[in-house]
Amino acid sequence: MDEDVLTTLKILIIGESGVGKSRARSVEVAGVVEELLYSRG
Repeated sequence: MDEDVLTTLKILIIGESGVGKSRARSVEVAGVVEELLYSRG
């Protein structure tokens, strides 16, 4: 299940980063995702 969630988040982050304007937000989201994964692991 974690793999599916991670894959979905990656797709969302990559999609967002392609927009350009949302690039900063994508980095923000990626940081939050990493924090969540580390706190769970």
